[in-house]
This record gives sequence, C-alpha cells and structure tokens, in this order.
Amino acid sequence: MDRGYISRYPKSLKYQIADVDLGEGFLTSRIEWHGESQRTAEELTTAFGAAQSKATDAEQLIAGWLDDGPILSDTLLDRAREVGISFATYRRVKEDALKCKAGQHKGRWYAWLPEHDHLWELMREQAVIVGDFQGRVPDSDAHLDVSGASLTDQVLFRLAGG
Repeated sequence: MDRGYISRYPKSLKYQIADVDLGEGFLTSRIEWHGESQRTAEELTTAFGAAQSKATDAEQLIAGWLDDGPILSDTLLDRAREVGISFATYRRVKEDALKCKAGQHKGRWYAWLPEHDHLWELMREQAVIVGDFQGRVPDSDAHLDVSGASLTDQVLFRLAGG
C-alpha cells in the first residue's frame, strides 16, 4: 500500500507515448518509461500552461503586500479573504513559506517579513519618541514613513501635522 500521503512526494517519471502496430491494420499505443525526472510534478504542469498552485499564488500576493514592511495582521488577513485565499492557505504560506514574523504593538498584531526586522524596531522606537514629545503614544494604525528621512526628521514631520 502506498503511504504517499504521509511521506515526501515521489519523484516524477519521464515517459513517452509510442505508436505500436499490432499487424493486420491494428494500431495502438503504449507508454514507454524513461526513468526519473529532475523536475517536480508542479514544475512540469506549470511549464505546459497549467495554473500555478493556490499556495504559490497566495505566496506571491502576500509577499507583495508585505514588501513595504510591517502591516496589521487583520489587514493582511482581510486582503487574503478578499481575493479568495482560505485561512488555512494564508496561515501555511505566512508561517511556512514566507517565515513571517508577528508582534504586538499597542494591542494590535502586526506581520512582517524577516528582512524587515529593522523596520519593526524603528516603528516601535518612533512610537516611544513621539509619545515622549506629545505625552501620548500614537494610534496603533500609525505607519512608519521609510522614505529615507532620519527618524528625527520623521518625528518632527509628524509633530508638525504631516
């Protein structure tokens, strides 16, 4: 009994459909096997125009949404639902494929890619600095402007009402 559902996917096999003449006007075909392929089944099917898997599509979309840095987890999940990504696929892609990180700030959860750790820390620092200047911490929906300005310039810009 094949236990493929609890193990790794088996290697793809190469084959060719060959014509066979059985004589007396009988023509048929047979499969000739040519060993294992170096490509996965998904690579082979997408190479011939088949749609990408749902997980691959979800990974590309979620990675694009996370490109600019930390984002509210609720916002990310809402976007996923709007385009038809199931919660199971969303969670699997976010945790397993993209290795997203999550953290709580001002009572709200954020998600970000590992390469954006510095933006997460900068956002948290900014909240403390702005809070010191204004005597309060900014709303949790405040997002970090990473346009290249120094943190001090960004804080002064926000204090000026920008």
